[in-house]
Amino acid sequence: AFATGADAERRVREAPAAVLARLQSPGGRPSGVLYDAVADERTAGVLLDAIEGRRRFRGAHGELTASPTRQFRELRGPAGTTLAAVGTSTEQSNSSVVLGDRLILKVFRLLEQGVNPDLEVTRFLTDRAFPNVAAVAGWIAYRGPRREPAAVAILSEFVPNEGDLWTYALDRVDDYLDRAAAASERPLPADTSVRGLLGAAATDPPPLAQALMGTFLDTAWLLGRRTGELHRALAADGDDPAFAPEPFSPMDQRSLYQSLRNAARQSFLGLGRLAARLPEDVRESVERIVASDAAVEARYRSLLETRLAAKRIRIHGDYHAGQVLWTGRDVLIIDFEGEPARPLTDRRRKRSALVDVAGMIRSFHYAAHGSLVEATGAGRARPGDP
Repeated sequence: AFATGADAERRVREAPAAVLARLQSPGGRPSGVLYDAVADERTAGVLLDAIEGRRRFRGAHGELTASPTRQFRELRGPAGTTLAAVGTSTEQSNSSVVLGDRLILKVFRLLEQGVNPDLEVTRFLTDRAFPNVAAVAGWIAYRGPRREPAAVAILSEFVPNEGDLWTYALDRVDDYLDRAAAASERPLPADTSVRGLLGAAATDPPPLAQALMGTFLDTAWLLGRRTGELHRALAADGDDPAFAPEPFSPMDQRSLYQSLRNAARQSFLGLGRLAARLPEDVRESVERIVASDAAVEARYRSLLETRLAAKRIRIHGDYHAGQVLWTGRDVLIIDFEGEPARPLTDRRRKRSALVDVAGMIRSFHYAAHGSLVEATGAGRARPGDP
């Protein structure tokens, strides 16, 4: 967008990061600033009107097309009412604007040719009335000459929330650490092997754990239930080739084995190079880990020895606590675009549902250990305190 005069100076003063360039023109035309249009509250309204009117905008080399879904009218509310636009401050790879607490417009910063999984999956779930995602109201796409369309923006239902589950989890872990530090009762040693954790999952947590962790155990249980319901919904259509569950072929299993093996080898190599620079009290355990590379590879090789009976399905693909919003009563799953660093075709590939489960468990691991490191450094927890 372009601004002149007092409006230009206001843009420079209030949102300097949105200013791209100062423009000075000879010949008497006004000088001003070129700035990011998403920072202008009027832009979202223009794009909303375009979606509502199924507008097309032809350029010199391509075309923008705006399309509503059949849910648009209900989500938009009464026609003609003004929806005030408010930009979000969340740091992410896209830009989002909330419209009147009814809709949220997400504008993609990087245009990629091909089917965008965020739009594809959320439309699929919206059409099947899955309740724990924001319903899609419309989208905007750009098509260049002899190219596939690229998603430019998605318009979705805005669901009031208290922030993402990552922040919520960090707050609950801090509460837990404070209660644990003050508790007179000490927990019994727990079996944290995979076998031990799976066995413990089938029983109620000990009373001490419930007292220290509070309602977060219920939140984690609810998240697990919603994750399972998400995967069931994504696997429910056997006729849509993009979503129909598929068996693991021997080639799929070998590809999975090779990707895991290669990732492990890179990790062991990196850790081995780092070992010499680590403190002596850490170096011994690191060297022991590096020496286990053959055992890890043998564990992965079992993927080649047993036929996997589970099915491959479409999944979230980048599932962690930052991709889930907490409404105060339930969870809302967002951002189905997958890992941005991967190409679109790879992000649309069907995988085991346990990839999402593992990602979320890893997120819980980060929350627990990151908070503990911070609390120890701040003196709120003592090193070595059980």
